[in-house]
Amino acid sequence: MRNAIGLKKGDFAIILFFAAICVVLFLLPLFSGGNKATAVVWSNGEKYCEIDLSSVEKSYELQLNGCVLSVEKGEISFLSSTCPDKLCKKSGRLSKNGDTAACVPNKVVVRIENGKEAFDAVAS
Repeated sequence: MRNAIGLKKGDFAIILFFAAICVVLFLLPLFSGGNKATAVVWSNGEKYCEIDLSSVEKSYELQLNGCVLSVEKGEISFLSSTCPDKLCKKSGRLSKNGDTAACVPNKVVVRIENGKEAFDAVAS
């Protein structure tokens, strides 16, 4: 038996099933427990330090080669730099696996890693 929009009861069940799958797939990353992020800071092509962003208790600043990095719980960002174009500051706050920002003139690179691979797309 069809209703006013032409759907059967089974059609509603299929739509509800796929809607539930979409909700689960959307919420899964939020509750996966993969929130541990490590900021790896490179200076002059060498690893300078690693910062476990999930264990940062109090915000602080890290000065390196003319750059000032703001380290907060779960994120890191370029606060200021002596470079002329300030593109590093425009990169914003880094918090997700694979996020990367660099100040090329000052030779400072920051990358977020958590040991898990993050994919934007898969090609075959």
